[in-house]
Amino acid sequence: MARSRPTLEAVFREHHDYVWRSLRRLGLGEDQVDDAVQDVFLVVHERLDEFEFRASLRTWLFRICMNVAMSHQRRSQRDNQAELLIPQGSLTEKLERREALRLLDALLDSLDTEQRAVYVLAEIEGHSGPEIARMLGIELNTAYSRLRLARAKMARALRRLACKSV
Repeated sequence: MARSRPTLEAVFREHHDYVWRSLRRLGLGEDQVDDAVQDVFLVVHERLDEFEFRASLRTWLFRICMNVAMSHQRRSQRDNQAELLIPQGSLTEKLERREALRLLDALLDSLDTEQRAVYVLAEIEGHSGPEIARMLGIELNTAYSRLRLARAKMARALRRLACKSV
């Protein structure tokens, strides 16, 4: 049974937030994400007819996000990352959330692109090792190795931060 191909509008409506979140967590600053989201959906527009349903649509989108994020990172040196939009709440909550997000970004910045992608998919998006390997088109052992290295780097970075704050 042939699957019906989703329209660009349907893909955009259903997956915009996922694409935005993925690009953000792959290291793009808020000032870069909107342009990168547009770039992702331009690729989707150009290639949607080629999508063969061999993987899930989200898997395909994440791979496009990775390529777009790497392209944006190569074009730009992110010296000053823009502030994240903070949801409504008290000033204290906003400041705490902003600081936590800055810390997460700083920790994620310590990882190379491949390790960062695996870490984000595993620890933040909650995907399993086999899912990550399929999403990234890598061997399962490679996915686990990158995740192990990323976790070790994150733990070291957290220890360094804890020592500085004491």
